[in-house]
Amino acid sequence: MTRAIQKAEERAVLDLVFAGLGVLPDREPDLSGETPDAIVTIGGRRIGIEITAYDSGEMIEGKHGRRQVESEWDKIKLASEAFRAIEPDLKDVNAILFFSGSVPPFLQWVGPAAAAAHRFHE
Repeated sequence: MTRAIQKAEERAVLDLVFAGLGVLPDREPDLSGETPDAIVTIGGRRIGIEITAYDSGEMIEGKHGRRQVESEWDKIKLASEAFRAIEPDLKDVNAILFFSGSVPPFLQWVGPAAAAAHRFHE
């Protein structure tokens, strides 16, 4: 990617962020540098902004996509929140799950984990 294309993409990201936040810079952002990618003045304050692209194709342990792994952790969090919602005595209890390798698919571990939590609660 050429520097001009990269700077155009960074400017597009800045514009989306500003629009989403409802923020207008005092003047045009300075995108001439590399670190930070942009210097913006908002409300009289100069702010340096570094824009980083997330590569969702990254592999974990050479075989699982990062987003796939994060998705399984999201399921763990949601299951934990749902369980604590029906077990008010456990609302302030946190447990740590350790897996010997990659996080297995949700349905492979949720049943045994729930059974262990119920035994703990009894």
